[in-house]
Amino acid sequence: MRLSEFSKGTGKTLQETMNILGRSCARELAVMVPPYGISAKHGATFQKSIAKQVGRAIMAANVQGTEGSASSVHERVRKRGQVPKDLKTKGKFKREPIRIGDKVDLIRKKQAAAGTAKGAWIAAGEAIDGKRIQGISKWIRRHAKKNGAASIKSEGIGSTIFLENKLPFINALQPKGIVEMALKRGYARNFRYMTIVVKKIRGEI
Repeated sequence: MRLSEFSKGTGKTLQETMNILGRSCARELAVMVPPYGISAKHGATFQKSIAKQVGRAIMAANVQGTEGSASSVHERVRKRGQVPKDLKTKGKFKREPIRIGDKVDLIRKKQAAAGTAKGAWIAAGEAIDGKRIQGISKWIRRHAKKNGAASIKSEGIGSTIFLENKLPFINALQPKGIVEMALKRGYARNFRYMTIVVKKIRGEI
């Protein structure tokens, strides 16, 4: 009902109205990729967290004698993209320490990749009709031109929009339950927006 009211009130086609809903859902899917949030503040916090996690993984490898490069020891201990906080990081080194330069290089590489999964959802949303999703911070926007796709299936007078995140690790990073929650948030956010627009057109607010 709200979609049709919005469509009639704004002069947009029903498909254009559906596209707005699709972009709203894509935005919320991006928000709900860990760590949750898409603001610049969230990005800055995430960048700091990446540096701490890489340092923790490398220190644990040095103390426990885990062989391998900075990248391999970091990857080995990650669980759902996170380095556990309970790793043993204090004590005498049991291996030749991983070079500081290698640690710094890995931190820079991981920080540069921050926002990749979120950016893929934004790319999918913008692939619906080429229109830009607003309010996306630079740390995500830099990744928003790849790894996402959208398609539209016509169904009578309506249609279904399919959003795809092409990253191979997205299912592990964002389980089905989180995806469903993000879609519900997208619908709710869109409903609030369209309700306000309709009420303004009616002169109710």
